[in-house]
Amino acid sequence: MKYFSWLILIGILIFISSSCQNDREIAFKELTQAEYTRQADLSGISRWLNHPEGDIRLKAVQVLGALQDTLYRAALANRLSDDDQQVRQAAAFALGQLFSPTAANALSDALNTEREKAVRLTLLEALGKSETSSRPGWLMDYIESGDTDLQRAASLAAGIMAYRGYFPTSAVPFLAMRLNMPTTAPEDMWPHAYALYRVGALASFNDLTTALQRENLPANAKVILLKGLGQLGELIESDRFQENRNKEGFREIYQNYRSRDYRELIGRHLQDADGYVRVAALQVAAQMKDAPLQNEILQLLEDPYLNVRIEAVRSLATQNRWLARREARRLYREGDDWRLRGEALALLATVQPREALENVKNEWLDKAWPESYYAIRTLENIELTEDKRQMNEADEATRLLMQLADNGTISQTTQAVEVLVNRSRPPAIEYFLNKLKSGDMAIATIVSGYLGLIKPRPVEAVQPLIEAYAHFSAPRDLEAMAPIISTLDSIGSADAAEFLRGQLSNPYPELRQKARSALQKITGQKSIALPPVEATYVLKWDFPPASTDSLYQVTFQTSRGEFTIDLLPQKAPVTVANFLDLVRRGFYNGLFFHRVIPGFVSQAGDPRGDGWGGTDYVIPCEYNDVPYQRGTVGMALSGKDTGNSQFFVTHTPQPHLNGKYTAFGRVSTGMEVVDHLAMFDQIQSATIRVAPKPAAVAGR
Repeated sequence: MKYFSWLILIGILIFISSSCQNDREIAFKELTQAEYTRQADLSGISRWLNHPEGDIRLKAVQVLGALQDTLYRAALANRLSDDDQQVRQAAAFALGQLFSPTAANALSDALNTEREKAVRLTLLEALGKSETSSRPGWLMDYIESGDTDLQRAASLAAGIMAYRGYFPTSAVPFLAMRLNMPTTAPEDMWPHAYALYRVGALASFNDLTTALQRENLPANAKVILLKGLGQLGELIESDRFQENRNKEGFREIYQNYRSRDYRELIGRHLQDADGYVRVAALQVAAQMKDAPLQNEILQLLEDPYLNVRIEAVRSLATQNRWLARREARRLYREGDDWRLRGEALALLATVQPREALENVKNEWLDKAWPESYYAIRTLENIELTEDKRQMNEADEATRLLMQLADNGTISQTTQAVEVLVNRSRPPAIEYFLNKLKSGDMAIATIVSGYLGLIKPRPVEAVQPLIEAYAHFSAPRDLEAMAPIISTLDSIGSADAAEFLRGQLSNPYPELRQKARSALQKITGQKSIALPPVEATYVLKWDFPPASTDSLYQVTFQTSRGEFTIDLLPQKAPVTVANFLDLVRRGFYNGLFFHRVIPGFVSQAGDPRGDGWGGTDYVIPCEYNDVPYQRGTVGMALSGKDTGNSQFFVTHTPQPHLNGKYTAFGRVSTGMEVVDHLAMFDQIQSATIRVAPKPAAVAGR
């Protein structure tokens, strides 16, 4: 009998184990389907949110964080008190991903009771994404705490708040004190500097300059401090400040800004060993328009780092016209890189427009993309000014821009049209309406934005806009579709009403809401119900999966050298699988780095070469907790779920990108090559290496 009882007990345990395993398989299948098809209902997902197994609850919370629907706020808030630390941390991250003030109270309450440091760090970042108060008590408490990690997290939260447009000005004295405390290690200064930079309070000018004089500052801290000073310099140079510069509170700031000490401080950083620091210092020096710094700017025209030389050319535009003219001519003749010659020509257009115009006509009109980029940049700079004698040059530049827009690759057309819509004397509206017929997403985006601003409102554009819209589908072409609806809203013609009613059932949420808002304005109806959505927008996620037990590395051979990315399939499985698929197909071979902003990002992956292109499909965003530090690799987007082939590498920490773009890799070797990439450097080849994951990172 005893033996029989044991058999029954073993049978029960096997049944329970089998049932749990079956639950796990069903749960993960349902939740994965909900995450990547963007279809979930709270009643269905509640079963898994309240499941006894922690890993199932964790997956359910992560899925809700990816869906980013405020309808799930209360369900996520309940998980902030979960017994499992990982679930609580995931719930904090997911609530932050709502980017909604409605999440702030629940996050703040949880911060008061949470004891695990890792969870508190996540709660602080989430509050930065959701808080709207200008005097959040929790912020000062944690900036003043005795824990370095919590101090840094609170400062970054303050910076993210300010980036969102909610300025915690009451925290400025606390941030400044923490930044310049002797006990704050140089490597720990950048989060506090970042917060002050984003808040942009004039009162922090002296604190930023004091911090910049600190010994052994890492490059990322210098770059952020210089960006903060550049932002404040722009305020100080503004007419509004100048009117008040002799008043108490303004006088000292202005005197310090114009002082020899400050000029020498910026001058020292123009000679910094790090190229990103030199670029940031050049941007500050250009604002100052300080004659004694001109010689140092001239020296940087010979810098070994191309991006520094380019920034030095741009800085000359704010200096003495005679000096700018002389150096522009010299560099145009002697420049050792076509991009440097192009920058010199664009500079020449600002001081000698007729000469620049003749150079464009004689040497640049027949150049192919991307060299034609500089023909367009130069013509853009030949504009009407107070000097009416330039009218003929400006009108001729417009005619040449139209010629470039009508001939050549689509990237050249896009760039030229983008300049044409901003001319002081643009082409007639019929020209732009004709461009809409191209069916190109970039052209439609640019032209619709222009049509929404001109007056009187162009009612004749309604039908061409609706016809252009028919070429597109969301979310792939969201960047064009949303502006078209906004422009129809702006025009306000009843002719668009029927089209807008049809968009009320569009499967993409942003387009439904925009259509309803436009329809309310046009019809005068205060309340318009959204009909049931019968279709869903389609995302591609059926790629051959990458194993989380292997290390996937992609090495890019570029015209600057080689760098390698370690991919993170455990954090972004679909994004990594898509990236590997593209590399295997040779997609990236021959493409340009079409966007390089020194100290911020290098971006590539567009077959058009102008930043508007990609594949014919889009993949789901996989927001995760990987921070954007130096060398983080992210998927470029133009809205949620619009990623495909374009990727970027961050040069310095960029906390405001956290949770906004899918992070899916890190540069492991060759970051110095990324540092030297310039716009239109080329990817020559990309190769994959797969190896067993090292034991040290197996759980990462």
